[in-house]
Amino acid sequence: MNARAGREEVANTPHRAARARILVAGGGPAGMETARLLAEDGHTVRLLEVGSRLGGAFRLAAGLRQHPDYRLLLDWLEGELDRLGVVVHTERPVDEEVLASRDDAIVVATGAVGRDATGLLPAGAGLRDTFDVRTWLATGKRADHCLIWGADRDGVAVADHLATTGTTVVLVGSQTTLAPEVGRRTKILTVPRLEHHPSVRIVLDAEVTELEERRVRIRTAGTEKWIDAPGPLLVSQGAVPDTRFLDACLRRRPRLGV
Repeated sequence: MNARAGREEVANTPHRAARARILVAGGGPAGMETARLLAEDGHTVRLLEVGSRLGGAFRLAAGLRQHPDYRLLLDWLEGELDRLGVVVHTERPVDEEVLASRDDAIVVATGAVGRDATGLLPAGAGLRDTFDVRTWLATGKRADHCLIWGADRDGVAVADHLATTGTTVVLVGSQTTLAPEVGRRTKILTVPRLEHHPSVRIVLDAEVTELEERRVRIRTAGTEKWIDAPGPLLVSQGAVPDTRFLDACLRRRPRLGV
């Protein structure tokens, strides 16, 4: 989000002598910040975003209770792109028509998507409406109850938000602690709030072995048991880079590369 962070002592000299036409594919924070910096250096930049608004998954996170300040960054970046004359196209995927244009360089900033957990889903998963946590947030749906499978950063943040808005949550994860990949200061409010919420049940160091329509069978500490867990199944099993357009961009072979 801030390309200068950690490099404050490096001279920030624009490279205006080599102006170019640059396509940035992806309108999340990385794509927006890259487009901003390139435009400041005098390049002609256009940015394509497949969604209806800029921000990507970061905008989804900005809607959660844990991250109310995220919207400030998105508002600032959008204002900067407008000020600098970056041409922004939303609801515009990278396709053959886009790649046929005469861009000198392509920046791929398409972010990540939820890991495909199809082969990992336990028996009985077909009885539930099942969503990746990002997909669930994007739909804007609400539920009285839900089962979240995965106690990583995303699963914990979504559990905290849903519980705050009135959903009864069962959170089951193979992790031994909540959001182990996140620094303590980042979750200093969220974790205690989640652990003490009366509408949240947390089961860690556990494996989901079977699902029924309103309950889940889990294995932990060498034993198995059924617990009540109605509602949709929200999957939080990590993310992988979204590289769908990368090969097509590389085949294009722009003058200054991809």
